[in-house]
Amino acid sequence: MEGRKGIQVRRRHYVINRRKEDVVKKVREITGRGVDVVVDSVGKETWDKSIRSLGVGGRLISVGATTGPDATIDVRRVFAKQLKILGSYMGSRAELMEVLSYFEDGKLKPVIDSRFPLEEARKAHEKMERIEIFGKSVLIP
Repeated sequence: MEGRKGIQVRRRHYVINRRKEDVVKKVREITGRGVDVVVDSVGKETWDKSIRSLGVGGRLISVGATTGPDATIDVRRVFAKQLKILGSYMGSRAELMEVLSYFEDGKLKPVIDSRFPLEEARKAHEKMERIEIFGKSVLIP
């Protein structure tokens, strides 16, 4: 596969356990320079690590703020590394319908961490706030 400026690149996938590893340090170890794109749906809690994980010319795409809207940023990182920060709020109806068709065709499957009866919605929310889930929690009426 050809990357930037015609350089051959091999694409590899890695998983970093944010509870056991220093995400920024591990990203640097793996890439040697930082990543090109971070899609951050968490907000406040991960914002700084997302910024610090980017390489020169990297892009941070903010798509949510589940841990809060009050993220801080060292603006020197933005201009020193020539970063781009973009916000994205969903897509068009046509794009949504296309993604939904992947679920219908079995090409995408949701990751469901846990199911709770509706009466236990508070318990489900508390589990989510403690970040003890991987995937989605489902409330069953």
